[in-house]
Amino acid sequence: MKRLISIAVSLAILSIVWAMLDRGAIWAALKQTDPGLLALSLLWLVGLVGISALRLIALARVTDFFLPPRRALEATFVANTLNMVLPGKLGDLLKAASMADAGAGELPAALSLGAWEKLMDLVMLFVVAALASGFLGGAPVLTAFLALAGGAGLAVALVPGVIAFIAARMGARGVKFAEAWGAMLGRLRARPGGLATVVGMTALLWAGHLVQIAMMMTALGVTGDAGFWGQVLAMIPIAIVAGLVPLTFAGVGTRDAAIVTLFGGMIGGETAAALGVLFWLRYLVPGLFGLPLVPRYTGQIRAHLRARRAGQG
Repeated sequence: MKRLISIAVSLAILSIVWAMLDRGAIWAALKQTDPGLLALSLLWLVGLVGISALRLIALARVTDFFLPPRRALEATFVANTLNMVLPGKLGDLLKAASMADAGAGELPAALSLGAWEKLMDLVMLFVVAALASGFLGGAPVLTAFLALAGGAGLAVALVPGVIAFIAARMGARGVKFAEAWGAMLGRLRARPGGLATVVGMTALLWAGHLVQIAMMMTALGVTGDAGFWGQVLAMIPIAIVAGLVPLTFAGVGTRDAAIVTLFGGMIGGETAAALGVLFWLRYLVPGLFGLPLVPRYTGQIRAHLRARRAGQG
């Protein structure tokens, strides 16, 4: 029922956005999309999923987990599939839970690892966008905001007390998570070389994602000077965060509204709406790769949770 409500909300928002625009012009923009460049951007996107799996392996090793490369790649694609139907990209946390099922460690430790990876993803998105915007001459105020948000996020991700303070006030489960979070951060901080590798790979990933989005925009015929692209890259994080609102299905609707609002004045509302449609492919294409694996992974995670409950009983 909740999923039907989220789909209805997405369709309602999307209908309102498109009603304010020329729908014929939106379809015309989509029809004029360069198919070769679009295909290249999607191939690039699949490659980024592979790099994300390598980062998961590096993160697991730094925190004394063992995660086989095949398992990491499969779990990463499955997470992309689940992110299409779960709010706030919670599929990433189930990806971490699958590590515990594989014998990589206890579930609280695996979940804390997944939560840290998810937090670092968001943080480095702001950091990389701020650097790109500053380098290309984007709006100083927006660049400064991104830099401050990224800096604050890094402090939260690397200082154990912040998350632990919040989690410890969420009952017994929160206390257990706080302990696992603190232990995980302790292992990360004890290996600065490995931590720097993970952070660097996350920055590389988001630089790649920004390039991929720029490729999609170019496929739509969008062009501009360095200042224009600096402004675009500075606003992309806002559009991505808008897509994390849990009220919608896979971010459809809220993300589209944000893209039209942010980019409509720069590239035209109809072209911005067409870009919103192409954004759907960023979630659909990796999700299709992981779709055949979902039943097996979710079944294994359920079995792991049942076994843990039986052991606690």
